[in-house]
Amino acid sequence: MSPLPRLSLFGALRRRRNGSKTSAPPMNIPSTSTPSASTPVSGTPSAQPLFASLRVTNTYPSVCLHCPKRVANEAARSLHVQNSALCRKAEETAFKEAMARRAQARADGEELDLHREGRACIQQAPTVSDRARKRVRTDDAPRHTPTANPPPVPVPDVTVSQSPNDRDASGVYAPASAQLAHPETQPQSQPSNTNVPSSPQSSRGWTDPATGYFIEPFPDPSAGEPISDDVLPPIDVEAYMRASGELGQPSHFEMAELLLTSGMSNKDKNRHLKSVLYRGHVPWNNSDKLFDDIDRLRHGPTWHIFDINVPHDTNPRVQYIVMRDIEHVVRDIMAHPGFKDDMVYAPIKIWTSPEKKERVYGDMWTADWWWKMQIRLRQKFGPATLVPLIIATDQTKLSTMCGGQKAYPVYVTVGNIGKDGRRKPSQRATVLLGYLPVDAFEDIEDDNERRRMKADLIHRSMETMLRPLQQAAETGIEMWCADGRLRRVYPMVAAYIADWPEQNLMACTSEGSCPVCVTKQKGRGDLNQETTMRDRDETLRAIRAYFDYKSKLELGELRLKPVWPWWASLPNTNFSTCLTPDLLHQLYQGIFKSHLVRWIQYLVGIKKLDSRFIATTQAAGMTHFGKGISRVQQWTGRESKEMLKQFLPLVVGDLEPELATLVTSAVEFIYRAHGSTMTDTDIRELDETLETFHRLKDLMVKKKFYGSSAHFDRIPKIHMLKHYSHSIRQLGTPDGYSTEAPEHLHIEYAKDPWRASNKVRLLPQMITYIQRMEAVRIHRSMMNQWLVLNGKLPALRPNVEDGCEVEDGREATTDEYEDEETAEVVRRIESTVRSTAGVTQSSGGVAGSGKGARKVKGIRGVGVAGGEVSGLKSAAEADTYYPEPRRQMAKNPTRPNLRVKDVIDDYGASDLKSAVADFLNRRFEVPRYNAILSENHRINVWHRLYLHHPTPPFAPLDPPRRDVVRASPTSLDPAGRTRKAGVWDVAMYLEKPNRIRECYLIPHLPPRLRPFHFSSPTRLPLEQVRPLADLSYLGSSVNDTEKRGIHRYRAGRVRAFFTLPHGLSRYYPGQLAYVEVFLPFNAGSSPTHGLHSTSWDLTSNGARRTLVLPVTDIVFSCHLSPKFHLLPRDLKLSAQTDLYAISQHFWFNQYYSHYMYQLLRHWRQLVSVAASRLVSLADLGAGVHPLCLSETRRERQRASMRKDVSGGNRAKASWTHWDFNTPGERSSTPHPPAHGTSYSISSIQLVST
Repeated sequence: MSPLPRLSLFGALRRRRNGSKTSAPPMNIPSTSTPSASTPVSGTPSAQPLFASLRVTNTYPSVCLHCPKRVANEAARSLHVQNSALCRKAEETAFKEAMARRAQARADGEELDLHREGRACIQQAPTVSDRARKRVRTDDAPRHTPTANPPPVPVPDVTVSQSPNDRDASGVYAPASAQLAHPETQPQSQPSNTNVPSSPQSSRGWTDPATGYFIEPFPDPSAGEPISDDVLPPIDVEAYMRASGELGQPSHFEMAELLLTSGMSNKDKNRHLKSVLYRGHVPWNNSDKLFDDIDRLRHGPTWHIFDINVPHDTNPRVQYIVMRDIEHVVRDIMAHPGFKDDMVYAPIKIWTSPEKKERVYGDMWTADWWWKMQIRLRQKFGPATLVPLIIATDQTKLSTMCGGQKAYPVYVTVGNIGKDGRRKPSQRATVLLGYLPVDAFEDIEDDNERRRMKADLIHRSMETMLRPLQQAAETGIEMWCADGRLRRVYPMVAAYIADWPEQNLMACTSEGSCPVCVTKQKGRGDLNQETTMRDRDETLRAIRAYFDYKSKLELGELRLKPVWPWWASLPNTNFSTCLTPDLLHQLYQGIFKSHLVRWIQYLVGIKKLDSRFIATTQAAGMTHFGKGISRVQQWTGRESKEMLKQFLPLVVGDLEPELATLVTSAVEFIYRAHGSTMTDTDIRELDETLETFHRLKDLMVKKKFYGSSAHFDRIPKIHMLKHYSHSIRQLGTPDGYSTEAPEHLHIEYAKDPWRASNKVRLLPQMITYIQRMEAVRIHRSMMNQWLVLNGKLPALRPNVEDGCEVEDGREATTDEYEDEETAEVVRRIESTVRSTAGVTQSSGGVAGSGKGARKVKGIRGVGVAGGEVSGLKSAAEADTYYPEPRRQMAKNPTRPNLRVKDVIDDYGASDLKSAVADFLNRRFEVPRYNAILSENHRINVWHRLYLHHPTPPFAPLDPPRRDVVRASPTSLDPAGRTRKAGVWDVAMYLEKPNRIRECYLIPHLPPRLRPFHFSSPTRLPLEQVRPLADLSYLGSSVNDTEKRGIHRYRAGRVRAFFTLPHGLSRYYPGQLAYVEVFLPFNAGSSPTHGLHSTSWDLTSNGARRTLVLPVTDIVFSCHLSPKFHLLPRDLKLSAQTDLYAISQHFWFNQYYSHYMYQLLRHWRQLVSVAASRLVSLADLGAGVHPLCLSETRRERQRASMRKDVSGGNRAKASWTHWDFNTPGERSSTPHPPAHGTSYSISSIQLVST
């Protein structure tokens, strides 16, 4: 059977297992040059690389070294030694003796080298006198094949006959040759293909119960299958630690790790080692001794420095390239045991249903490129495992001083690892391959010749780095993989991550063209211009013709440069297909920063736009630009993302409908392209959004921002958007290939090593620093395992959030209450009572404490930590997903025993007393005379509520989301000046209506646009619908009056979190929230820009309506942006302006976070599906027609509206809103929905007659 992958694409997907009961023992770690099938396998530390996230357990029988007791494994032996006083004392004595012997051996000049290749394992560049003899030329660079590596050195294996007396002078076990570990592999009765489903129809696919998607495996069962039954044995952690010398002692390594990772200079390290604190506690008296021990630890693949001869008639020169063997690097990644659960070895196809009508794209193995390449491999080689290589390059400045030094790192990773792991630097899935030479060739006067020489230098260097792939992609390489199995892999370049200049540099194309398709600059900005994708053979023939015959004709037609590309010698590499979308530079820094912001500054005004960014309402996790955006000096991708979150609501009210649609289409495209998974429908909608943008972009010409439409031809980023859909189908969604990941790696692999150097002859110093940091990480992993085996707590470094969206991680870095001890807020089922409104409510309380997540039974029976959310087992079991977060607050109140009067004055809770009385009376039927809250009562007050959202089922690769709702007053310094302004966030709470007040929308279109014509609103009686239609798709029964989508919630500004005083807490002991309430959101979002709106809910005397509710009713935080166009014109805006107090009308900002955007989109899609199903019903009765909302009629209406903006008349649709409680009232909106904008229905509700 084919070893189908465990899909990390959808977090809940798991491998199905076959009927075999055998399980492979834990794997060992292969060496830097992982042995092939014929190479002996050893457990020696000197022959095995170690990894930071390694989790290995010794399962071999073991014997206590101090008594005859035999135990099951090494962990049991460690437990026995701990429980036995005599054995424990003997173990401690033996360890001290070993350390003493080692110290004596070091004093006598004897050293134990754990690395067979010496100190730094770097081939230094040859000196001037030795170049003629030692220089390695580019054309004869040595190939590092597995067979060329020396066999690994055997390691002593702990056997029964060994005792403390068997140690040598250095304290290391010295067994006889017969006791050395033999290269034994662990045979299995049969290959264990843990990915293969157990059903007989597994070869044809199965429906995954966790997502409802249909999984189609690759038809060839040998794809990704191991070539042998051998399994690598686990590494001997005890032997490794005994052979680690002084660094094998935890206290010594702790100090060494601190010194090496603190960023201090060598001079400061020496000062520390010679200080009183360190003297006598560490075995090193200077940093050189420390580095000697670090250099003998295990690290990754070896570094090499090669010469690159740059020929020239008058100015020949020599450049240096620093690199590792890519074959060894790939071996390390593929054998990394930390990727065992994330490694995929064969492609699949994912469909939304078994009918296979709509594909789902996510990771690389779900797209078309891997599937097609696997077919080629099957035709040529039979059983094969494809390793798609993802290469990223990005030149970076090391400093603006010191001569403006630069580095050009090259990173590599494999597509077998999921994108959620690849984009996390802490996972070490993307590693440094080498540095390209950087030379400006300033002494070359001719500009064309200088550009040619720079490009040729880069291509020849890349060719040298990737030369081992020429043979490996054709014949394959035997590699041990993360699951401990041996496979024949075929590494091929699949994707290349680079910005626009580097894409053209590597593709040998001019920047006036396109590296993906054959197009000319004239007409490049037109979406309808027909272009063809670049062909590899055609490109190479044109370049070859230039070198052979000096013919520039074909070069000119294809817009190519006369440089022989590095990828020409790599088989099965079509570089135009390898280029991936660049979310950072093309969307955030390109479309938004360079164009959209400039357009709005021109239309609205720079000062007006700045003032709105300054005065806009704030929300947790969203950056506030207190000086506007025009004065931002360091405008990075993070700033662009933060501006985009709040951009559209600030400006949409001042724009004409078509201009608002243009801006909305650009923002929508950016957010849609950011999706972690996309279906065929999503890709089609992405293209429709792009069509809307191109159809309306000429409005900027009419507004005289551009002189003519030809200016769009000079904006390559706009042209590149048309290739997104093709790239998604070929390689997966763009979020797996963003240039943000390599730019983040610059800190670890370029900036920090440069700072640690003396800024002279950088590269050898930088790679030495990188190698030492690598060794420290590996040793820390092994040290933690050894501590666990010995029953001690490992010294874990704090978790660093990476790979998540900025809005998810930023609040954690600036959270002043992050270190406070939190307690979980849960709903208590036993305290539920029936309210007067006929709605079941529940009280809340604090259960347990601590920072970690705990499994807590919620009101719906399943805790979030248990893997189910709100009782929703899968996306297929319910149409609509509603969040049910895990709520946490500080265990201790921020301000305990605060008088009610102070809460009213400091927090602005002016109506707190009456709101509490109303809450107790409404929910618990407490008479008002028993619910009196005095101003002298003392209550506990909290300032923050944390809402932890798990990954939603409709976006399974998105990171978990943490919302923060803040309610803190203004704090003053002793002088009475404002130290910190008060902040009261807006949150969404669950509203449970007690009457039917839903509305539905019916579009009134001209008769030519719909077959059914009716002039009055149509109601659907339940008696006619129920026997004819299955209404299960509405999300609940037809008698359920609960609202749908966003209308299930209302917004409220939280003023205070508190608990009732002692006299009233018997009614409700949990935390409460005092909120100022907004009206329900409008029935439908705007057809122009898709934003919902709301206003303050006012009482009859004009005061804001307030409410007290349990914090368990709060579901997520949100951002409401004021409608600036409705504010008084003479209002002066500043950072101190509280627009919640001034403005009455607000937009609901759905772009506040990607989580919010995906949730709103999910609800709208489900309502659209429900509407289309109602449309498909036949005539429901006399005079009753189906709702005119089918996809066919929407397309007809779009087609009628698709006329040129300046051309003919537009068909106008009137959207009428009826409230069932006031059937006589209605309001219509004359604006037609914009092209590319799906109709948004708030809900579908049937009238009971």
